[in-house]
Amino acid sequence: MSTSYSVVKVGPKEVRGVVDLLKRVFDINEVRTFKLVDSRISSDRHLIMVAKVENNVVGIIECSILKYNILSGGVDRGVIHTLYVEPEYRGLGIAGRLMTTSRFWFSSQGVDWVISDVNMDQEALTNLFEKQGFDKYQVKMRLVLPKE
Repeated sequence: MSTSYSVVKVGPKEVRGVVDLLKRVFDINEVRTFKLVDSRISSDRHLIMVAKVENNVVGIIECSILKYNILSGGVDRGVIHTLYVEPEYRGLGIAGRLMTTSRFWFSSQGVDWVISDVNMDQEALTNLFEKQGFDKYQVKMRLVLPKE
């Protein structure tokens, strides 16, 4: 299947499509998500890009630049928060193109390394990140606190 797609930085016209995609995939609060996406598209520390087939949003990457390691004066680190492509559009290179484009953005912002959390059971996503040059470097631990 040869499907033509475009990758664009999210602007005001794409916010509705982003929210609709996230609604199909995740259990989100639509109003809060709309406001969050809308606020991040004007920030120079955030990047949201989408892949579109015809006029439909079929993939997304959300990235931020955050300050890390305040003990050494704080350094900018890139973070990929979300990377998702609709199942019927996987295998077309969309995720790789979203990641490559985000790497150019991170580089242009002076970021020297990028991190992302990948769930342990997401083998395909782990493989994609490794193909893009990422390596495993840390084990994260969590504690779910009981609600009082």
